[in-house]
Amino acid sequence: MNLLYKEIGNSIYGNVVRGMADKRKFDIKTGSNLRIDSTELSNPILASRTTGFIRSVIGECLHNIDKLGGKVVSVTTDGFITDVKDLENKLLNLNSSVRSIPLFSKYREIRETLSGSSTALEVKHSGKGIITWTTRGQLGIESKIKATTGFQSFGYTQDELIAFFKNILSSKDKYFELAAPTQSTLRGANEIYKKGGHVTMTYKDQIFRLLYDNRREIIEPLNFKSLDFSNCIIDSMPLYSIEECKKIRFISKIQRTSVYNKNTTKSGLSKTVYKHYLDLAVKNFIKGYLNIEPLFGLQGNEFKNYKEMIDFILTYEPAKHIRISSQSISNLKHRKLIFKPGIKGCFARKL
Repeated sequence: MNLLYKEIGNSIYGNVVRGMADKRKFDIKTGSNLRIDSTELSNPILASRTTGFIRSVIGECLHNIDKLGGKVVSVTTDGFITDVKDLENKLLNLNSSVRSIPLFSKYREIRETLSGSSTALEVKHSGKGIITWTTRGQLGIESKIKATTGFQSFGYTQDELIAFFKNILSSKDKYFELAAPTQSTLRGANEIYKKGGHVTMTYKDQIFRLLYDNRREIIEPLNFKSLDFSNCIIDSMPLYSIEECKKIRFISKIQRTSVYNKNTTKSGLSKTVYKHYLDLAVKNFIKGYLNIEPLFGLQGNEFKNYKEMIDFILTYEPAKHIRISSQSISNLKHRKLIFKPGIKGCFARKL
């Protein structure tokens, strides 16, 4: 019931803000993307008041947590991770004055009106230790906190995830690529309408980078050079402006951005999308063979050159349609390929 009413509330709010942004959806009647219209519930004043108020409440909480000597990791639209125990009571007792928490007090009044309880903060998970890498990347060491946006963690236990991310974060490059389709989605309505076919799965290659996302400015400690980064949390502060954020993020991405020139192909600038399991299996076989540590039980010396590898793959009759070149194989050398639980056996059978 809690989840049901949460969905109802989210749906109502979704209609309150509907039609304000220039969002578009595919319309089968016209065969084009049309702007999403507003509804009878759409109201920019209510929408801005709702989002502005709740974010102001969180901002007030963060300010007072700092006054209490606490730390905060990962602040999202409606929550945050902190090391202050029994936070709500401590906020209520802060300076014994409502003037210190005017927004928090108002929020408690609204909560009581809506639910019959004035409790404002809900503890979802608690436990000692946290691994954090970006705004929405956190993993609890002794708790069930798990926010691995962009990484499909199905099949992993919490302990396996902790060991996995610790290993990646301790590496020099801090990225990984799974020996499996890391992103799976359904074909879109636009593509099905124009090209025909059915609602089937498509898969994409993707490299996951655990580098800092530069949404805030890191405050360098005085002992920065001698600091043990494997066991500490560094403080940060808001950037001066959106433009400053864009510049810093642009600079941080330069080393991994594909630069366009007249010899650059369109496919070279986009992620590989697979429409058949065989294409996916062949690509992963090549990447596994050329991996820093060869996978699939291979030794890395079975083929003398790329031509032998291509001939070996093409001897398998169903794979004759797959286009492979020595250059495309060379581009896959020295990848950091990692198996995802439940995938190893699947690809062994495919190959």
